[in-house]
Amino acid sequence: MPLALTRTNLLSRATRAAVAGGSLSRRLNINPSLASNIDDGSGAGNLLQQAAKAIKSWARRFGGFISAALRGISITVSSIFGIFVNATQQLSQFNWNASDRQLKATIQQRNIQLASIWGGAIGAGVGWIAGIGVGYGLTVLCPVIGSASLARLAAGETTLEALEEMRSTTANALRATSGILGTNLLVGGYMKFRKALGIHPADNAPSWTIAGKIEEKIESIRDPLIQAFVEEFVDEFFDSFIESGYVFAYELDAQLAAARAAKQPQVERQIELTPDKEAPDERLILVGDEADLKTQIRETIVSHRLIANRDVGQIVGQPAEDWFRAQPRRRSLTILFSERPMPPWRINKAERTRTATYTIPDPKVNLKWDQIKRAAKAYNWGRFRVTAHLSNGRQMAVYGASPKEAEEKLKELMELSTCEILTASTAEERIRHVKLKKEAVRMHPAYGNLLVRKTSDDTSGKTDLDGKTWKSNHVRFALWTKDEPSNFSEIIW
Repeated sequence: MPLALTRTNLLSRATRAAVAGGSLSRRLNINPSLASNIDDGSGAGNLLQQAAKAIKSWARRFGGFISAALRGISITVSSIFGIFVNATQQLSQFNWNASDRQLKATIQQRNIQLASIWGGAIGAGVGWIAGIGVGYGLTVLCPVIGSASLARLAAGETTLEALEEMRSTTANALRATSGILGTNLLVGGYMKFRKALGIHPADNAPSWTIAGKIEEKIESIRDPLIQAFVEEFVDEFFDSFIESGYVFAYELDAQLAAARAAKQPQVERQIELTPDKEAPDERLILVGDEADLKTQIRETIVSHRLIANRDVGQIVGQPAEDWFRAQPRRRSLTILFSERPMPPWRINKAERTRTATYTIPDPKVNLKWDQIKRAAKAYNWGRFRVTAHLSNGRQMAVYGASPKEAEEKLKELMELSTCEILTASTAEERIRHVKLKKEAVRMHPAYGNLLVRKTSDDTSGKTDLDGKTWKSNHVRFALWTKDEPSNFSEIIW
């Protein structure tokens, strides 16, 4: 199919339509007297042109500000119900027998209140503008850090905060203005209606309110039991009615908001998250709506930091109630080796790597990370096993690709312990299932776990056969990193 060019799809045509509107024809203004950029040599033309542009720009921004402030006055079911409740309360407390002078005084008081509200709103806006101006000038004049770019940056950040504050203040002022003007309009209309009927109450006329008449009716009941019943019934009825109305209105607002959110097009994104910058190969794929992804990213990072140095589902150490010759184990250091030098501990994102775990009993106190890293350096792991009997009555076994590899690794690990090797024997696995055979592979240090048990008077710990109570504490630290972890100094040895 040959390539076809359509005039309406050209970028130049779309640009001209956006600039010129519906008409795509160019027009030339041949009347020079109407041009606003004519300069007579004095520079007045450019000055007037800049002033006109500034006025238009500020007018456009002011219109956008007022539009944003009006959008801040949300029309919801709860707000409509609140207006209804407020109007009902005002009508019940309104003195329908007030004189014209009293009603005019009420309107005057509301006008004074309105002037006070707008005085505060405009004063806050002028205060923000003055503060931004003074701050801008001081920033420019400061000889150390002052510059025009710094002043613009600081003024821009402050302006955003000012616009947010002024928008909220203006929205509240507009909301109060609508209520006061509406009340004044109704009071003025009531005065005109009453005047047309020829009703002119005097200044000393008795007050007549709906709430007062209801109260008089209740107090006129002679039976005290019925009077108490009716009084509590009326009070609780109106309170419960208003409360149930607000609950119903808030529920409707929530359902309407959920319906609007469901109709809006959701932008689904896919991101790749690397929780630990020292392990760039460990990545997580998160897919979802843009709004939900922000929460998922925060939760994922927090969860990763929470379990990064903890053993999940792995039991470290052995029970303190050892029934052979060895005494209860108070301290032990477990080192985990993996065939991968760094996370993730998987091959091809599916197969878990092979691991080797060695527990060193009675480790020395105040061991340094460099000492543990040097003793747990990478070595060749395999089917040869060296079993050592230690001076504390325990045993330790290490596997290697050769008898020499296993013996050297055993000696290196025992440099971290206070125990001594009494005897050692080497054996080779000859008969083993094909899936369980230990093929020679290079093992790298992954993590270290320190287990510390101390006697305690707390009954929540574990109790041995001698009646002593032990409390256990174990911490985990990384050994696969090149540098010492930042939290290693927090580990109590």
